[in-house]
Amino acid sequence: MGVLMPSSLVETLDTLEDPRVERVKLHNLTDIPALSVLAVICGTDSFVAIALYYQTTHDAIRRYAPHHLILGDCYEANAAIAMADIEAALPFVDVLLFQDFREPVTHLNEWHRNTGKPVLLADAEVLVALFNNPGCVGFHLCGAHQRNNACRRGLLDELDRPDQENVELNRDADVKIRRWMAERY
Repeated sequence: MGVLMPSSLVETLDTLEDPRVERVKLHNLTDIPALSVLAVICGTDSFVAIALYYQTTHDAIRRYAPHHLILGDCYEANAAIAMADIEAALPFVDVLLFQDFREPVTHLNEWHRNTGKPVLLADAEVLVALFNNPGCVGFHLCGAHQRNNACRRGLLDELDRPDQENVELNRDADVKIRRWMAERY
């Protein structure tokens, strides 16, 4: 009787010891070959190009604005994100930026825990819950300047008049944040 061989690639990968650090495992080892093949099908030659993009951006920002906070791209937290993309960005960004309209508190906690990077949420109605996330460094309300067909809220309406309801909501949130920060720190 010879050596019993695994019958599939998945079974073969399941027998391997995963060399990755536990905190950065967002995908099963068995999923990575499929993700890599899909990336190539979509036109990515390698993740080297992604890292080069982040490095070039990082170096240019650091040259002309050495104290600037580098956020990198805004990722959609509810879509599949290749960990290789995140790993390529990690050395060159200060904060990971996410958009999440479903479970931002859960997802941002996971991203902070898995990467060790601070996280910033772009767009959501979860301000109070984010205060309890030690990895969250802020709340960025992107696209909020003017209400339009794409944004249901804005500081100005379609005719450049103050959107009084939203201005008051932002003012109230700002007062609460400042009070909370003063109590906490």
